[in-house]
Amino acid sequence: MARRQVTPKSFVAHLRAYAFVILAISLAALAATGSGPTTSLAGEYYADHTGYADGNEEGYYGVVVYSTYFAHHVDEYCPDDPSTDWGLWHGITEDDSITFHTSTGNSYDWSDLTLADGGNTSCSEEDYWVDVYFGRWQQSGYPDNCYCGGYCVYGVPNSCDDAWNFGRQYDRGYSD
Repeated sequence: MARRQVTPKSFVAHLRAYAFVILAISLAALAATGSGPTTSLAGEYYADHTGYADGNEEGYYGVVVYSTYFAHHVDEYCPDDPSTDWGLWHGITEDDSITFHTSTGNSYDWSDLTLADGGNTSCSEEDYWVDVYFGRWQQSGYPDNCYCGGYCVYGVPNSCDDAWNFGRQYDRGYSD
């Protein structure tokens, strides 16, 4: 039996063919398991944002909630949302700043939010959902259009108006 001579050209062709076969098998395996490329925990996200105000003094994690904090899904209720791995005090930076108010009515634009609360226990919001907390300021004599829970503080602005005006913002960008 005669041995076939392998030339450098045919050797490279064989390597390319094997590499292609290995790549095709790997991609097929990833597709079959559903564990293909995903958004990493350090990256850019686009998700719906909502706003809330007043409520309880402490959030889901047992800490006092302040303006520029946010809530998201928690693992106990929404284990399929990858952002539940973030944990308390995780910071995100919004692509576009959000306007908040101080107790005296001065406004400031802020982009850095801190995770300090949990919400949407029904998991009806999408993965990576963000619920921005606008504060507990309430004007004296102003109708309480949010649930105050006894933790409202009288000030010049009304945080509920800020939350209502923020509304729902679809596919808002942010990074962590």
